[in-house]
Amino acid sequence: MATVEALAGWHDFCVATAGATAALAGLTVVALSVNIGQILATPTIPARAGSALAALVAGVVAACAALAPGQPLWALGAEIGLVAVPGVALQVVAVRRIVGSGVAPVLGATQVLVGAVAPVAYLVGAMLLLLGLEAGFGVVAVAIVASLAAGVFVSWVALVEVLR
Repeated sequence: MATVEALAGWHDFCVATAGATAALAGLTVVALSVNIGQILATPTIPARAGSALAALVAGVVAACAALAPGQPLWALGAEIGLVAVPGVALQVVAVRRIVGSGVAPVLGATQVLVGAVAPVAYLVGAMLLLLGLEAGFGVVAVAIVASLAAGVFVSWVALVEVLR
């Protein structure tokens, strides 16, 4: 039975990204709270922010869960899948808001793409891990990095772009 020990080469990545995603999640919450009035007045940012925060939380959970010794890969996949589902749901809400907001198609597509990569990658990685395939964690690693990028992007929008 494949266990998380099979992912020993990912240890340093997990330690680093657990701290980075947790810190960025906290900073994103602060960034959102600074301009909460303007953010809530926009049609798309609250949903995009929720999706980005869910992806960051999934990254923290994925990285920490992968550090737990002795569990089978399917259990890691289940843990990641459980936190990925709400992120996917929030991204669906964000997509609906972006599409319904009348933003330029290129900008809307960019916003959808930035927000969708991480939740989809978490689900795909979780499914691969549920099947006992170590490659699933490589996909989860992509999701974690995408979460970091989306978190920075949403924080920038919440701090700067919302005031334009």
